[in-house]
Amino acid sequence: MGEWLRANDLAEFEAVFVDNQVDFKTLEVLTEIDLKELGLPFGPRKRVVAAIEKWKRSASMSRTEAEKRSASIVHGERRQITVMFCDLVGSTALSGKVDPEFLGG
Repeated sequence: MGEWLRANDLAEFEAVFVDNQVDFKTLEVLTEIDLKELGLPFGPRKRVVAAIEKWKRSASMSRTEAEKRSASIVHGERRQITVMFCDLVGSTALSGKVDPEFLGG
């Protein structure tokens, strides 16, 4: 928590957060009223609220990226195949006259 506070230029409130056992789980539900109750002045309260919002967005994006990565993992086996396509002159007209099974065989 101290590192997060220092990164957001709020290091002077580290003791308040530690004394009140504010951790990241608490940070998720912390409100501006809670910060006022902890004794933070108006300006720092606003900065903490903004930093919490930024942290939540960052955490949300990280979860989304992780979900995308795990969804993109394909289970199975890759095999190399060779495909050949031949087109005969007049084959479209012929396909209307001949049984499809005979034409494809």
